[in-house]
Parts: sequence; structure tokens; C-alpha cells
Amino acid sequence: CRMDEPSTLVCWIGHTDLWAMAKERRELVEEVRRQTKQDESRRDPGLGPVKTLTSQRTFDRVNLISNYSETVNEAFSRWLAAPVTVHFKALEDPTDYESVFRITNEVLERVSIENRGEGRRLAIHLSPGTPTMAAILILLGKTRFFPAKLYQTHGGTVFEAKIPFELDLFVSKLLEDPDNLIHNLSFEQPSEVRGFESI
Repeated sequence: CRMDEPSTLVCWIGHTDLWAMAKERRELVEEVRRQTKQDESRRDPGLGPVKTLTSQRTFDRVNLISNYSETVNEAFSRWLAAPVTVHFKALEDPTDYESVFRITNEVLERVSIENRGEGRRLAIHLSPGTPTMAAILILLGKTRFFPAKLYQTHGGTVFEAKIPFELDLFVSKLLEDPDNLIHNLSFEQPSEVRGFESI
């Protein structure tokens, strides 16, 4: 986002983000291990997706969606050194589309209402979390919360995600065919419509 464009970031916190924090805050390694149910990654997490983005782009607010403990959420917020709001949401399965959709949609709705009142643009970070979380964020960012600016990070680099299609065009096309069918049927006599011959 440009410096003169007020914006609010929304994203999930992922395992890589927590291990990046634990790399610097060694006292949190055991808690991160418990939360992620993983041993410390042999791969260097760098700054992690969230801190990589927030260190290279300026956001007026950062809204993190998390199913981690309060201890980890508070430590991560302090480590991020940005104006953070953590939305704690219990989530049993981070690959369950229905649960991830419900939670993500709820947070994006709340943030969008605040943004409208304050003239802020919505930014969404796709990289942290599971592929399910990224897919839901893309779908919501390209439809209900359009035009959200979509970001990705990889190897310490930040770039705007260019999704090569407009989902609203697909949705309107899907709805257009049934609408045309209903429209055409409305001009026929009931006896001319298959299944209604006896009426």
C-alpha cells in the first residue's frame, strides 16, 4: 500500500510465523512446539510471512486471525511491533473449508465495517496459514470484499498477488443461464412446458 493510502491488513498467523518469532525469542520455543505440534523446523523461517510483509509495507492496522493460545498471541503481537488486533478463533481443523470460511468471513466483515467508517482500504495477506485459508481469502477478497489488495511473501520478498480472473464474472455467468431459462419459460403456456402438460 502507498504511504498516503490508509489500509488495514487481515491475515491468519501460521506455524512459520511462530517459529520465526521463536528463533528470536528462545524462551517461547516450548510453547510454540506445543501450539504447532511440531518440532523446530530445520528450514530457516526468516522473518515469517507476516513480519516480512509488515516490515516492508506500512499498514494503519494489522488484524491477525489466530487459533493459538493467548500467551503466543500476545508475544507475537509484541514481536511484530505493529498496531495489532488479534482475533482469537477456536479452530479444530485448519483444513476445514466451512469453519475457515465462517471465521474468516466474520473477521473480514467486522474489519470492512470499521474501514468504511474510517476510509481505509482492505489488504489481505495470503501466505500465512494453510492452503485452505489462502483459498478462502482469495475467494472472499475477489468477491464479497472486492477490491481488496492481495499480498504474498516468498523468500523475504513481498509482492502483490495478481489473480488472473474476476470471480464475479464467473458467478454472474453461472447465474445468467438459469435466469435465461426461467425468463424463456415465463413466456410459454403451462401446457407447453414439459412436465406441465396436464395443467
